[in-house]
Amino acid sequence: MLEGFSLNADTEGKEAQSLMNATERRELEMKNLQELADVDGLTGILNRRAFDERMATAMEADAAGPLSVVVMDIDHFKDLNDHYGHDLGDRVLRDFGKILKSKARPRIDHAGRIGGEEFALGLVGLNADAAQEIAETIRREAEDQLMFSGEEKIKITVSCGVVERREGEKLPALMKRGDETMYTAKRDEEDGTKGRNRVITAK
Repeated sequence: MLEGFSLNADTEGKEAQSLMNATERRELEMKNLQELADVDGLTGILNRRAFDERMATAMEADAAGPLSVVVMDIDHFKDLNDHYGHDLGDRVLRDFGKILKSKARPRIDHAGRIGGEEFALGLVGLNADAAQEIAETIRREAEDQLMFSGEEKIKITVSCGVVERREGEKLPALMKRGDETMYTAKRDEEDGTKGRNRVITAK
């Protein structure tokens, strides 16, 4: 009788373990699917929806602390794509995504591709001065990249707009200011200063 009881208990234990393993596998599969849904397939960083969701969550979690966003656009990307082809254009986007990802602190900051050649880096807990330094590093690294089409060397540059959250400001307003500041960086100035390949920080 004891042996029979032991056998039944052992069988039940294996069934419970098997059920637990199946549940864990399903949870892992769901997690992997969610991660795939959040990631831009070309660059490997967050897509626009996931970037907005995570930034909104970060802003709600700490409504008073410093938080900045760098909005970036690859200069002359359409011309580059048209002249050299989409394969090189995709390579430029992938390489820039790697630069951006390397500047995002894991589980703190959020790097995303928010448009065709437009990117954003959400810097949680950092003010505009700190964000500007990071933006300058990104700009320099992009400019230093070696990109070739056959024997021709191609220079890649980015324009960056830095904004720090204002008191009570929500994500849509913050991103709108970031976008406007980035486009200011792209424009030529009346004093003769050339636009593009620079960082502008909103006042």
